[in-house]
Amino acid sequence: MEAVERAARTEARIETERTRILAGQALAAAGHRSEAVVELQAAAEQLEARGARRLAEAARGQLKRLGSTGRHTARGERDVIGLSALTERELAIAELVWDRRTNREIAETLFLSPKTIESHLRNIFAKVRVSSRVELAREVERARAVA
Repeated sequence: MEAVERAARTEARIETERTRILAGQALAAAGHRSEAVVELQAAAEQLEARGARRLAEAARGQLKRLGSTGRHTARGERDVIGLSALTERELAIAELVWDRRTNREIAETLFLSPKTIESHLRNIFAKVRVSSRVELAREVERARAVA
């Protein structure tokens, strides 16, 4: 996951998503199916959006092997994307990312562990279809401008 985070800081978006696929495979092999699904879904969506269809298909193939047929939110909705797909906790975390808080600062503010924040951020990135904190902050900014 550290490799994914480091890759996300670069401008090499396709390579970031390749790294995310590898992370998903490693998570699945380690028995962390739900986390693997989140990573693979995010990779598939980002790759498809960037026109890398062959790699997107590879990610979807991994998802199929894990038995994932579609993305569901915590509210039970299917294929909802964007900030509207976030739970209240995830939205609070997204707002704190927009406020330029570090994972440690967010964890302290919400009385959670930094690892829990990392997990929430992976889920948020997948739901909002972004691959970095900067992209997430931009989405929050857009939503604020509309509101």
